[in-house]
Amino acid sequence: MYTFKDVKKDPFRKMKYIPTSAMRYDGFLLEDILEGYTTLKVEGREMTSIVLESTEAQIGAVITNQRLPARIITVTYKLQNKNALELQRDFKELMFRLYREEDVAISFEDEPTTTYYGRFETADTVEGSSNNIISTFTLFCSDPYKYGAENITTGAINHHLHYPVTPITVTAKMTKTSTLSIVNGSQTLKITSETLAVNDVVLFDFKNGKVFVNNVDRTNLLDLDSDFSNFQLKTGDRVTSDVATLSIVYRSVEL
Repeated sequence: MYTFKDVKKDPFRKMKYIPTSAMRYDGFLLEDILEGYTTLKVEGREMTSIVLESTEAQIGAVITNQRLPARIITVTYKLQNKNALELQRDFKELMFRLYREEDVAISFEDEPTTTYYGRFETADTVEGSSNNIISTFTLFCSDPYKYGAENITTGAINHHLHYPVTPITVTAKMTKTSTLSIVNGSQTLKITSETLAVNDVVLFDFKNGKVFVNNVDRTNLLDLDSDFSNFQLKTGDRVTSDVATLSIVYRSVEL
């Protein structure tokens, strides 16, 4: 478990300068965990590169594929302690806080509503002759996208979205005894193999690729020709159903 610090009772936390680029990693600020730790700069959050694969042509080349590589975020930090033994303990604590075996949420003080997903990857060799260290470590984001805050709507997609997004969830509460069809204008989610009752709640979980009816996994009910795998939202869309009230959870995606 993480050590809890009551910032109201911690005078050091009140006085300590928190850089605008300070990182919140898996829910905590390293500046809150280690008194001698300070984020100096962060690189890799801005524009990302695109990898184009091509074959030579008589004139120029023909692009055969386009892909987005993983995002690498590099954090430059300072770690200092008057006592060399305590400094080594600080490095052990820093490593403990960063090491993960799966991706975690990462955000920064100067863009608190933007979330990256990744994990610690590499650390530079540290000069061992000083108790005032400046070094770097990297975070590997296999998913290069930046994710905005979650939005909830009953159907109208009014937020400005640069790119089409897949919903996180679509929840339908049945208002009629009927089969179910949900339309976003061009794509449809359908359950037609079974009649649903009034007040049944159907949850389309896009992250896990499942469908739940009244909290029971009923993914098998989803029509084979349903657009579940490519159901997306764009600015100005209106998601509707004639037989249910809807709640759609989604978030913007940026590069």
